This record gives sequence, structure tokens and C-alpha cells, in this order.
Amino acid sequence: MAHQQQQFLVSWGGGETAVTVHHGSKSDGAATTGASMFRGAGGGGGAVVASKTTALSSSTNTLAAGARVGVFLAHPIKNQVLVWAWAKESSPAAKMSVPEQITALALSHNGKWIVGGGVSGRVYMWELATGHMIAMYDAHFKPIKVVAFSVDDSAFVTAGDDAFAHVWLVARVTNAVDPSAASQSFATMTGHSLPITDASFSPTALFNKSNVFTASLDRCVKVWDSTTGTNLITVLFPRGLTCLAVDPLEMIIYAGAQDGIVYSSKLYKGGEGEDEAVAGLSEGDMITVNDGGDRVFKGHKGPITSIALSFDAKVLMSGSEDGSAIVWDAPTRQQLRTHHMSPATAAMAAKPGSGPIPPVMRVQGILRPRQDLLSVASGAAAAKDVAAGSFAVWKRFPGNRVEERGAFDLAVSGGGQAFGGHALEEWDDLDLSLPPFDAENLTDHPCGYNPLLDSAEEVSTRYAKLQQFLTDEKQSELDELRAQVEKLTEHNKALRAINDELYEASSRNVVEYLRDRKRVKEALDQ
Repeated sequence: MAHQQQQFLVSWGGGETAVTVHHGSKSDGAATTGASMFRGAGGGGGAVVASKTTALSSSTNTLAAGARVGVFLAHPIKNQVLVWAWAKESSPAAKMSVPEQITALALSHNGKWIVGGGVSGRVYMWELATGHMIAMYDAHFKPIKVVAFSVDDSAFVTAGDDAFAHVWLVARVTNAVDPSAASQSFATMTGHSLPITDASFSPTALFNKSNVFTASLDRCVKVWDSTTGTNLITVLFPRGLTCLAVDPLEMIIYAGAQDGIVYSSKLYKGGEGEDEAVAGLSEGDMITVNDGGDRVFKGHKGPITSIALSFDAKVLMSGSEDGSAIVWDAPTRQQLRTHHMSPATAAMAAKPGSGPIPPVMRVQGILRPRQDLLSVASGAAAAKDVAAGSFAVWKRFPGNRVEERGAFDLAVSGGGQAFGGHALEEWDDLDLSLPPFDAENLTDHPCGYNPLLDSAEEVSTRYAKLQQFLTDEKQSELDELRAQVEKLTEHNKALRAINDELYEASSRNVVEYLRDRKRVKEALDQ
């Protein structure tokens, strides 16, 4: 690609989120800084106090963003999630109340679901279109530090301070018929000895073909099979790890460490010499990364908090507790640009008694460029409408999913009642009652369903009746067709007989006419 645009979101510890758009090319790989700034939980002007910085330092994965939705940021102290719309970023478009402090937040790629992990180890899932809490269940016994969706949004992984990682199926969590299935994890990864700080799925593989990558303070990055929870590969680094990123081909992993260095490691064997072929690793292999070498990114003065890769894996961005975010050329490990906090925030942080410099808590990449994000609205009025109507108020507790689904179907299919996407009062005022279900009205039918029949013998009998009913029905249709064929055959015979009679009569008339002409001619000749 001659021109590629990769958008990164950088969140500072003062509640300030800057948008930086990198216009990368094969020649320069330059980066430009966008002018959009979001003021979040840190207070006016991006001011920071030590207590808020400490709270934010314990939650680096509380920023989530979607190209078609906006920016979500969990408050470091209050039980709130702040939401910004792309079309109006000067102030939050909504403040969502949540049951507890959220320590990890993730938005699905399709913008339909958002999952939060609480300080108690509980998982919360909301549907963005309606604001309903789909599920709330206990997943960990310590704070959750990371939530990540698979590429196809069919599953998500949660991990935290208890050193466990769980994979959850979205279909199970959103199951309205059996809400208890939400708390049943699809796979569990146990193998780390210290808290897990980051986790992600394979960047370009569907869930059934993907792996799960986890980084931990025990200096290990482990690669797991997402469907079985089997540990495939373990990579041992020199320092405790705080974050990770995987290139799209899953051949190189990048891990940020507590010593301010971003390490990289190959996930294959060989390939260094001309005659050495590239080979994949076997299950149970361990890779050890040295403290030095040419596979490290040095430039930060504090622990790495977050790293992100561009889609083509040519640009790497890292954030640190030293308050800077560095853009790297991944193949050459050269610094392209260094981003700092805004001058106002830096001046506030430099004052005596204001506390340490706000750290960069989260960097995240989005493929769509800035002008496409803002194309959803034109003008101040449209921007206001987008900011006001795009986010439904979140529910604080899960509702009855079966009743909600039936009510929604009824409201859509009949009654002539309209429902506004963001008018929650209209939803509560609708008469969405359903008539009672009568199971007996189905038992009279030969192949009807009776909920009381639950034994294998009765099911077999019902299946045999169904087969017999279908056979009889087909036989009756066949008999009707045969009768129709017989009628058509008789009708065809009658038509043929009439045709033969007409032919014989016309032939006799022609012969008699010719004979009469011949007799008349002979008489005239005489």
C-alpha cells in the first residue's frame, strides 16, 4: 500500500485522551499529531493529583474505542464509565453508572457489545444499542485487569490478578433462555504464577483457529489454544511484563516490561542463515529472551504501560509511566516520534505538590482515519444529535432476557407502537404483555409437540407418528395425482375419437364431392 493511515488513541493518567493519526508510507513513515483532546476523569485542564494517578496506574486497560461508536473510559475512582462521541469530543456525551469500579473495559469489533471487568472479579456485559445489561456473573476472585474480544467477536477472554485466564463464548453469555450458562467458561488457562497483566487473541484468525496470548508479572508470555486451554509455547523474558502485542502473522510478539524496555521475540525457529529454513515451534517449547541484543526497543524512562501495532505491523507505539508515547519503526526499532501530554497538563504536573507526571495508560490502534470518523455528522447541529442519540442509558442490573426478547419481538412485529432508540421511558411505558402459551392446542395435531413427553420411547413414538403422517399425506397426494392422470387419459381418448370421426366425415364429403364433379363432367361431355 502506498499510503496507509493508522489511528492511535493515547490515554494519559490525568484523564486526557489524545488522538494521533500516523500517515505511514514506505519512504518516510512520518507521523502527525491530531488536534482532538478528550478531557476525562482527571479534572479540569487535565490536572492530576497523586491519588488519581495511583488509581489509574492500577488500571491500564480501562480505555476502549470503536471507529463507529466512540471512546469509552472507566472512571478511576467513581463507579462510572465516561463516553465520548467522535463528532463532539470536547465533553463526555454520556456518563454511565455501573455497579462497581471497572478495572478493564473492551468493546467488540462490531460495536454491539461492551464488556467490563470489576475490581471484585465480576464480569459485566452491556448491549450498546439498548443499554441493557446482558449478563453479570462472578468470573475471578481478584480484580480483572484485561478483557479482549476475538476478531470475529464470537468469544472474549478475561484475566487478572488471580493469574487465571478464562475464555467466554458470546453466544453463551447472551443466551436468553438459560442465563446460568453465562457463568460457564469455555476454556480456562492456568499456568502463570503471578498476576496476568495483558491478554489478546490472534489478530487475524477466527476464534476456532486462534490462540490466546497472555503476559504476566512472572516474566512469561504464554501461548494457549483458545478452544482447549492447552499451553502451546512459553516465552521467558528478563523482567516482569505489563503488556503485549502480536503481529498479524503471529511470527513475532512484543512485550512491554517493568524496566521501560519493549522486548520482541520470534515465534519460529531458524531463518537467520541463508540455508536455514523457517520452522514452527512444537507444543511445550520454551523460548528465552536475553537482556540485551538487537531485539529491544529502548527509549522510555519508566515501566511500559501499553503497546499497540499497526495493521501491517510496521509501526509500533508504546506508552509509559514516564508520561510519553513513542512511535517506533518496528522492523528497524528506530524512534519516529515522541508524544507528550499537552502543555497545560505538563504545566499543572510541574507545580509543587501536584504529584508525579501523569503516565500514558493506554494506546490503541484504529484503522479508520479521522476524517472518516467525523463523516457521520456535518455541522454543529448534526454533531449534537449524534452525541445525544448514539448512546442508550446503561442498566445497572440484568433484566429478564426472555421477557425482553419476547417484548421486543412483539413491539417490532405488531401493535403499531414505535420505539425510539434512546428514549428509555417509551420502552418502559409500552404494553408488551404476551398471551399465555397453551400447550394443549398443539397436541391434537398428529405431529404436535407435547412438553410432557420427555422419555426416549415417547420421542421415538412421536417421531414414528410424524413419519407415518408424512407418508400418509404423500400417499394421498399421489393418489390424487393418479386420479387426475386417469381423467386426463380418458379425456384424451375422447378427443382422439372425436378427431377421428371428424376426419372420416370430412374425408367422405371430399370423396363424394369429387365423384359428383366427375359425373357432372362426363354428362356434359356426352
